[in-house]
Amino acid sequence: MSENAPNLQTIEQQAADWLVKLDQTEQLSDSDKQAFSVWYQANQQHQQTLLQMSEIWAALAPVQTKINTR
Repeated sequence: MSENAPNLQTIEQQAADWLVKLDQTEQLSDSDKQAFSVWYQANQQHQQTLLQMSEIWAALAPVQTKINTR
């Protein structure tokens, strides 16, 4: 692994940030779309981590619905 390669914790934080932004933003700006594309394509670990987190995010959706209805 290169010294400049981000560690897994950094990738997880970046993936979480993107997941929240993608979920909570109705329309991404062109610059955000470009930044996401660059980040996503830059490293296979980015793709795997984002997909894993999105599965967890989807699984937690019913919990969020229950919280919001209380």
